[in-house]
Amino acid sequence: MTKRIHSHFSMLVLLVSMTAVFVVTGSAQGPISGENASSDSALMRDAQHYAADYGVSLIEAVSRLQLQEEIRILNNRLRGDFPETFAGLWVQHTPLYRVHLSFTEYDNTKIEEYLQNTSLNGVEVTKARLSLQELRSLQSVLQHTVNRLGISADFDINLPENQVELYTT
Repeated sequence: MTKRIHSHFSMLVLLVSMTAVFVVTGSAQGPISGENASSDSALMRDAQHYAADYGVSLIEAVSRLQLQEEIRILNNRLRGDFPETFAGLWVQHTPLYRVHLSFTEYDNTKIEEYLQNTSLNGVEVTKARLSLQELRSLQSVLQHTVNRLGISADFDINLPENQVELYTT
């Protein structure tokens, strides 16, 4: 019973704080459009599912989901700027939330330049054997070879393990 009351109280605090943010944002920029309201309700629905899936508070879930756009932009920049050495970006959700970057070789100073204007904290950078470009090339060759042999298979790139995986049925 205490847990349920605490949960309801947490939801009330979140809703009040979000309402305050919407009121301040709305008064500074005019009324909130239907598009913003629907994207906010979609965010809340996604956050509720995320919170349940990963055992975090609704506030933490909203915070993590709001980082997705920054993460997408960072991933695209790194893929474009370091095609020969970038080996991938992935998000670890448990036990700690963390963004991982992987390179075949890298300069910490250069990576910090990319991270300095983001809200991302605790980014972990690791060394990989193969770049993402090399993994995709390897995946393509394997796919062609397996198809030529008449074997039905699916392929995936496992970024944390830095490998191409083959699945047969």
